Amino acid sequence: MYAAAGRWDHVEKVRQRIRKKGVKKVASYSSVEFNGQLHVLYGGDRFHPHSASIYEKLDELIKQLKSIVYVPKTGSVLHDVEMEEKEASLRTHSEKLAIALGLINVSSESPIRVMKNLRICDYCHTFSKFTSKITMRQIIMREKSRFHHFKDGICSCKDFW
Repeated sequence: MYAAAGRWDHVEKVRQRIRKKGVKKVASYSSVEFNGQLHVLYGGDRFHPHSASIYEKLDELIKQLKSIVYVPKTGSVLHDVEMEEKEASLRTHSEKLAIALGLINVSSESPIRVMKNLRICDYCHTFSKFTSKITMRQIIMREKSRFHHFKDGICSCKDFW
């Protein structure tokens, strides 16, 4: 809440207390299945065997999205950093990597099914909607508390989750 309000001094105090108590965040990950194998990806993951092609596909998608006036929502980055750093941070969320891997490997007749261990952020939700539109693919995402079915640039949740 403090980060969303831009109260960075309070954010740092809370983070210090969290560190002092030894509380650890759960790492965000997403998975996608194809060819009978489950592929798990973490945010910023560079260790996956298909990492190079995943990032190449992701860069291609982002260029296409920006060409249709897609402006990333960076409000979900809860750190006091510049806009370029926020975009870079959001660029490699696990669900984006899973979608890129799915686009490369899942047949075009099948939907891309992504499982996510945490809630999807605004940026990734918007990214998924636009990606479904420009690729003409269905993306079904199971997140912590619900399913999202992205098709033709629209989500089944009607942007309320």
